[in-house]
Amino acid sequence: EALRRIDEGAAAKSRFSLEDLAAREIESGSPFVCGGGKEKCDRKCLIARYRIDGKIFPFGGACDRYYNLKPSGDNAPSADLVRDREETVFRSREPSRVNREGKPQIIGISSSLFSNTFFPLYQEFFSDLGLKVVRSKTIRQEGLQRAGAAFCLPLFHSHGHLCDLLERGVDRIFIPHVKGFPSGDKDAGNCTCPLVQGEPYILRAAFNEALSDKLLTVVLDFSRPAQAREAFIQIGKDLGFPVGQASRSYNKALEAWRQGQEELAGRASKLLADLGPEETAIVLFGRPYNAFASLANMGIPAKFASRGYPVVPHDILPAAGNRCREQQRMYYATGRGILAAAEFVRDNPKLFGVFITSFSCGPDSFLLERFRTVMGDKPFLILELDAHTADAGVDTRIEAFLDVARSYRRAGSAPSKSKARESCRIVMEKGTALVRKKDGRKIPITSPEIHFLVPSMGDVSSRYFAAALRFAGVRASAVPRPGRDELILGSECASCKECLPYLLTSGSLRRYLRDRADNGETLLYMVPEANGPCRFGLYGEAIRALINREGIEDIAIFSPSSSNGYQGFPDSLLRRGFLAIAIADGLVDIRAAILTLARDHTLALQTFEEVVDSICRSIASDPEKKLEKTLQDGMARLAGLERSGTIRETTKVLLTGEIYVRKDSFSNYEMVRRLAEEGILVRTSPSLEWISYIDHIVITGILGQATLRERMAVWLRNRIGGRIVGRVQKILETSGFYSPQDCDMAYLMEKGGMLIHPSLTGEAILTVGSTLSEIGDKVHGVISISPFGCMPGRLAEAIITHRLKKDKPFFSRNDSSFWEAARSVVPLPFLALETDGSVLSQMAEAKLESFIRSAHRLKEEMGKRGEGKGIALKVDDFAKSHQRALRGAPGSRTRVVSP
Repeated sequence: EALRRIDEGAAAKSRFSLEDLAAREIESGSPFVCGGGKEKCDRKCLIARYRIDGKIFPFGGACDRYYNLKPSGDNAPSADLVRDREETVFRSREPSRVNREGKPQIIGISSSLFSNTFFPLYQEFFSDLGLKVVRSKTIRQEGLQRAGAAFCLPLFHSHGHLCDLLERGVDRIFIPHVKGFPSGDKDAGNCTCPLVQGEPYILRAAFNEALSDKLLTVVLDFSRPAQAREAFIQIGKDLGFPVGQASRSYNKALEAWRQGQEELAGRASKLLADLGPEETAIVLFGRPYNAFASLANMGIPAKFASRGYPVVPHDILPAAGNRCREQQRMYYATGRGILAAAEFVRDNPKLFGVFITSFSCGPDSFLLERFRTVMGDKPFLILELDAHTADAGVDTRIEAFLDVARSYRRAGSAPSKSKARESCRIVMEKGTALVRKKDGRKIPITSPEIHFLVPSMGDVSSRYFAAALRFAGVRASAVPRPGRDELILGSECASCKECLPYLLTSGSLRRYLRDRADNGETLLYMVPEANGPCRFGLYGEAIRALINREGIEDIAIFSPSSSNGYQGFPDSLLRRGFLAIAIADGLVDIRAAILTLARDHTLALQTFEEVVDSICRSIASDPEKKLEKTLQDGMARLAGLERSGTIRETTKVLLTGEIYVRKDSFSNYEMVRRLAEEGILVRTSPSLEWISYIDHIVITGILGQATLRERMAVWLRNRIGGRIVGRVQKILETSGFYSPQDCDMAYLMEKGGMLIHPSLTGEAILTVGSTLSEIGDKVHGVISISPFGCMPGRLAEAIITHRLKKDKPFFSRNDSSFWEAARSVVPLPFLALETDGSVLSQMAEAKLESFIRSAHRLKEEMGKRGEGKGIALKVDDFAKSHQRALRGAPGSRTRVVSP
């Protein structure tokens, strides 16, 4: 490397003595604070000074102002369009008219998250109405301390930005729920991550007293222009302005934003056109609120510019209209833009990519692998930042990357492009799923040629769903309950930044393929999908990529979608599937009660397993009447087991959170068994809760993607399912180990919608609604468990942590005086856990022990005060719940109602 630099003229030959070098002494001088230079930077970096042989060397700072690392002959840094982008986005504007009295005068806008893209639109809208706009200028440390969960760095910064705004004397603070991005492709995904969408709800919970009277929020879905317009008109109305004036201001704001985008795109095009044959530019990839924000990106753009490399943000490249194969099923808007720009960079020999991401970023955990695939063997750099990232380490990696990029260009290398493998796949024809094989044949999934493999959804649920498929004529089986082996197998072919359910799901498939006897079968692996905002919907495409990389033939991924209510299964599966899932949900609770209440655990569990097996055989083969008779006989056997107590007398805990890990005993640390040993009966939120939720958002149009025919089909299925579930629960009650769980979706959505707008779809609203509704009413504690880094899990944790004590009266079905009396003695026990497949940490173990004690204490207090009084609601069947939901569906509401 030294010889290469001498040959290139980047270094001069000189002589030195090892003895002299070893004898030199380094003296530390007084540090100083950087004044910002010509750029007037306000970071106030502390610069250390070291004296060696009489010469002073500065060290430190976010940029390379003091390092003298510019290429020889170039005394000025290169263009930094990332800095230009930020200056253009946050360009200040004065109100165009004087505001009338009686209205708010100053609107505060946080510089966090997607304000780094849409601030010109926000500012122009309010300024045209005659309001002064003030934005946050710094991140206050005291704000970071109010975060209610272990958020990614941008969400932590959001708390600091809000704290700064609250100190600026603004009248209202605008923090929108940004749901979707503008998109010219109707079939393209364009949503934002759950934490970004949940920003107003997270901050309202954390800063309730200071923010409650100031918060101005609406749902903004820029992929639906009419909805976005209506939302801004609603903002104007809330501020006291006429509809016409608000509409005109929005038109001007939208045009101002578009002009700003065009201005930035023009600068990028000019920079690329002016690059010389030997010049190299850096394209900075990432989300605008961390890669392009000077308060978050650690001066990384300046580090490249000061070394003589122009820097361009990816979102202003002339690649916006590109369509890339890796964009399939990528429903995150920023992710789609990154992949299109990555293809552009790969094909341009003068451009190299640097990807800035945040530790624990959920969308990037799946995006980065696709980014690598697009880039092929062209070098790129990934920098993962958090609050503890060291500046010196970033500098070292940048230097190493630039060396690699220079070598790549000298070698004249051309990037290789990944090739898509042709394998069998699923096609839908008239609502029916067919397997299209490599030779072009289309085979129904009921063909004996197809083996349908069901992933783990809880051991009983998976077996029963596979049995229901067999009843419908599908040759189906379920994978065994995953464990350490599956985790290792899944991790071997992943970055391990993906969430635990993906690692176990892919690991289960790899184990089956490793151990299967028939290598010539056509395999169909079920991986349900969704259109976001949770990353669960990316599993299917990731496993397809895994299959292609490993060159596995005759295997397809079957991905029924939540957007149409999981259509595509055989019609004959409808009733049997509902029966299977309803019975499995009940048996999970019965097993928990047996572990807690049975006198002879060994005998009871043996009997339980025999009952489970007999019901499984009946699901696969018997008519419905005979299946119900088998179920009744099984419950009669369980009713004969000796018990040490009753369900009513037992301390009860609700296990909720992410649907996979709460059902999987390996993922949830055998929580049901562990708490049973402490005398606590665990009720696990049922799978039917999720199905009921999907039905609700499809029928009411919250999801907004299902056709009328699909909505009608879901409504019909819902009516049928409601009757089935009611009958099953009555039979299960005869065991003496079962008490029906209330799945009143209308109630959960109504109550959860007080703290999270229903358009933020996913498990967070269910976790918040069920936790605040049941804790202290139906159960004596709630554990919310999620995979490590789960975005809906952390969203729910933050809101529950801050709002449990304050908002419980609004959620309680009990008499308020009853609840207040119990709360005055003991706090309501709530515990949020995250799981990555490893053992619980000592801190988590201590929290669990404290939670157990608190749950027992609350049980005692509720018993003293007559537990259960005031609980008058009975279990509603699905049909009744949804009829109420239809009457009060939130639909396109944009205003957020505060308790």
